[in-house]
Amino acid sequence: MARLKVMTLNLWGFRGDWAARRDRLLLFLQNEEIDVLFLQEVEQRPWRIHQAEEIAYLTGYGMTFAPAHRFFPWPSVSNGLAILSRYPMSNQFVREISPSAGMLVPGAGERRVAHRIELTLDSLSVVLYNTHFPLDPQARVQAALHLWEQVAQEEAVLVIVGGDFNAPPTEKAIAFLQGKIDIEGKRSELVDAWHTAGIGPPETFPSAEPRARIDYLFYQAEPSVVVQEVRVVGRRPVEMSDHAAVIATFSISSSSDHELPFAEAPVDALEPTGGGAGLVGF
Repeated sequence: MARLKVMTLNLWGFRGDWAARRDRLLLFLQNEEIDVLFLQEVEQRPWRIHQAEEIAYLTGYGMTFAPAHRFFPWPSVSNGLAILSRYPMSNQFVREISPSAGMLVPGAGERRVAHRIELTLDSLSVVLYNTHFPLDPQARVQAALHLWEQVAQEEAVLVIVGGDFNAPPTEKAIAFLQGKIDIEGKRSELVDAWHTAGIGPPETFPSAEPRARIDYLFYQAEPSVVVQEVRVVGRRPVEMSDHAAVIATFSISSSSDHELPFAEAPVDALEPTGGGAGLVGF
């Protein structure tokens, strides 16, 4: 039985005391034994080390970066998504889910993407999507629809979709992703991991005194997958970011294990390989 522990965090770029926040994040990854980390608002600047590359170098994780916003006229200055993993990643791609309203439009008009990778655990395929939804509510509805249209094509034992969705559970985009409403005749089959195994308060923003739940981990899975626990961590003022993080732990049985009683595998039952050597950029 394989265990997969996934964490999502809006990194908040280089704002605040980045060195202190980075060190707290590194300690958190070690103490929580995180297998996969979704990051949003990862900044790339030509005059300083890439944020996600720095984390990958210091942890030994593999890393892949997907720029969402490139700031003209300096194309190397960008903001985007990163996925870090203890396990080798494959079949990576980026899909635009909300186009930019113009070359230099900030805020609500910014381009938004979904970043996909695949893992193989005990010969089973696990697909993961990291995303950061727009600031405009109607744009979020279209982003949710485009995201689901992509996710619906997946055939894997487990699909996890996470990130900063910029919307509370009552908003149309989130209700759609939770499978509560239709949009354009379509209905998502994703499950909100918090509804399955959430422990403690679910709010994630702002980190000092969270009042809004806008960061999520959704999933679609075969019966062999068990969601063990979902928690929000990093609730002290700007501990790792201005957002708190969401962590979900999944256990995945191979086909030969389906009739066995549930038991969590040891953390080191699957030895990760491929470390921080495989930096990939989009």
